[in-house]
Amino acid sequence: MGLNFMQDYSVSRHHQHQFDEGNPLAQKRILIATILTASM
Repeated sequence: MGLNFMQDYSVSRHHQHQFDEGNPLAQKRILIATILTASM
């Protein structure tokens, strides 16, 4: 699960990067959402 989580997170960050550039709040929300999804 750990490795898959990191891979999924990397893909998610890459996909969202263009939208969230210069938006720390959005980046943090994506991180939290990703962690919550992975933990369920």
